[in-house]
Amino acid sequence: QNPALGPIIAGIHYLSNFICGLILKAFSSSQPFAAQKYHIMLEALRAFATSSHLRTKNFGQLLGETVRNATLTLLSVGGFITFFSVIVGIFQEAGIFNLLLNLFSPLMALFNIDAVLLQGIFIGFFEITIGIQMLSQSSSNLLAQILGIEALLAWNGLAIQAQIAGMLTDSDLRTRKYYLARLLQIPISMLITLLVFLLPLEDIFAVPTAAGTAISPLAWGGAVALLSIILFLGFGLGHTLLKIARKKIIIIR
Repeated sequence: QNPALGPIIAGIHYLSNFICGLILKAFSSSQPFAAQKYHIMLEALRAFATSSHLRTKNFGQLLGETVRNATLTLLSVGGFITFFSVIVGIFQEAGIFNLLLNLFSPLMALFNIDAVLLQGIFIGFFEITIGIQMLSQSSSNLLAQILGIEALLAWNGLAIQAQIAGMLTDSDLRTRKYYLARLLQIPISMLITLLVFLLPLEDIFAVPTAAGTAISPLAWGGAVALLSIILFLGFGLGHTLLKIARKKIIIIR
């Protein structure tokens, strides 16, 4: 809940995204680049004018369609957030999160991880807003909280992933690389976080590091491994839920 941490968290997230892009580019199939006759912006405007209904519909019709599509998109986004928030509430009432905490209790005791921190990660797996809010309320040290936040931001949460899958349903784009990038960004962002915290943050950002408590590298390594294992184990469940969500969207449409 320290505003000074905002630029640090955002910078780590954007940097890890950029690194993921470079890695995916390195392993993607290379295609020859053809020089364009016109500027890229002019080409984009030309393609838009050709593929749209500018020639067959007036401005009022296009404005009405734009407003309707924007409204449907907002309702879809809100619906996904509400859906997964309800799932989180059901899991909490059913005691599923408490069961998971009991299963991971030996590791929690070994690495001295707060139960609120781990529960926030479980919740953030579905909806990152609620999960990150719970992480910020944890009594864990600052580094553990930021590691969890960066992992959840890299994962995006099933609510955001379902939104993206729904929007890509009618396109020829595949979400496989997107999921791969999410899994790839988790360890990258956490590694960058660890490297950043090796710097003298008190002098650079004027942010208290780990509340003045010295934590052994083994504990940090265990925290990184535990957070990665949790999110990787949940990928199977998330992939299944996303398939179900996409089928429901196709049926509704």
